[in-house]
Amino acid sequence: MADNSVVPKEARSLVIDVAKHLVTITVASIGFLGTMMFTTFKGTEFITSAEVALFSLLLCAVFSILAELSVVTDALGSKPMFKTIVFGPKFLLTVAWTFFIIGISSFVIFTWANINL
Repeated sequence: MADNSVVPKEARSLVIDVAKHLVTITVASIGFLGTMMFTTFKGTEFITSAEVALFSLLLCAVFSILAELSVVTDALGSKPMFKTIVFGPKFLLTVAWTFFIIGISSFVIFTWANINL
């Protein structure tokens, strides 16, 4: 059986591992940020920064999961749902990392602003 996948076999494992670790770190960050928002820094004026961090981290988790699913779909030899636009794992991981950097930066700004009150 011929392997007609876009992602080489060696890269599949790497993409899955990176996306899996990114989801784990992101979900832990969301939990920690949520705990800080509703306990330690409750009623602060910098809540917008925390909301941006939560939203960005949530999108990071979503795009990481989509990257994993795109690798699985490619490995199974399934055809893409959209013929004109194919979002590969490289693109999805790049978007996930972008949202991760935005989320962590907003989280640092939120924490730094509240500590310096």
